[in-house]
Formats: sequence, C-alpha cells, structure tokens
Amino acid sequence: LAWLRDGSGLLMVGWDRNSRDLRGQLWSVSYPGGDVRRLTQDLSSYSHNSLSLAADGMMLVTAAEAESGQLWLAPAGDAARATMITTGDRSWTQGIGWLPDGRIIAADNAYTLSILSADGTRRTPVMSSPHPQWGPTPCGAGRFGFVRFEHLHASSLWQAGFDAAQPKQLMT
Repeated sequence: LAWLRDGSGLLMVGWDRNSRDLRGQLWSVSYPGGDVRRLTQDLSSYSHNSLSLAADGMMLVTAAEAESGQLWLAPAGDAARATMITTGDRSWTQGIGWLPDGRIIAADNAYTLSILSADGTRRTPVMSSPHPQWGPTPCGAGRFGFVRFEHLHASSLWQAGFDAAQPKQLMT
C-alpha cells in the first residue's frame, strides 16, 4: 500500500474479484469514503509487494512480474538427456499430469487447462470457463480432476472427461 501525499486515499495492487483475470493491477481507494477505482488495465501483473510513491507524490514505482516456464522431459529421470518440449512465454506452472495415453494435461499461467501431445507440439484447450482452473490430475478412465476458482476465498473440486464432457462439481 502507498498513501497519497494529501492523505485522500491510497494506492494498492490487487485484482478484480469479478473476473477471471488474476494479474495484479493498480487500484486507488479513497479515504475515508472507501471508493475503489482501477487505475491500470493492461497485460502486466504488478507485484503485490512492490509499490511506492516518491516523497512529492508525483512519481510511482512498482515492479511488473513476468512468468516464463517450459516443460522438459527427462527419459528415465536422466537430466543429461532432458529435452525441452515447450517454448515461448507460456508457463505451465499451474499443474501438470500424465494421461494414460501418454499425452499431458496442464494448466498455464492464464489458468487455462490444455492437453498437450507428449512431445509438446500440439496444444488443445480442454474446457472453456470464465473461472480460473488449475491442478489437473488424471483420475479414472478418460477423466481428470481439477480445482476451479469460483470467487475470492472460494474454490471447488471438479471432474471432467478429457473431451470436457460433463464436468461435475465434486466438492466446494
């Protein structure tokens, strides 16, 4: 948080609880009224720990976070023979699992579930949802489980077919 020089409010990094977008954006909160106003709406994700105003209140400094990750395969766990199977700025750090047929199910940094070929050359989104989804894991023949973020402080456990058929909520 950073208080405005005149004490009329503060600046903060947060996200819109009514959207799928979990990227940190800059917001202002008036004081004492508590009116909230979004200041940025861009593709950056600002760090929740890095926000400060200059002493004269005319300059703001913040840090934008950038996430990059690739998937690697290591035959028989041999790191010397590991090969990178995905490239680019898409990170697959929100969950990953091997499917019985050798493909991979994974969640990217946009919390979108996809099935990837074993060599990473093909990516097929599994399920469209306005809610972020992560943590996919195979569970049973032709099905997988995952977590869906419903709203602030509420997630639920779901199961669906690899073709996204008949998603079923298992618990909240």
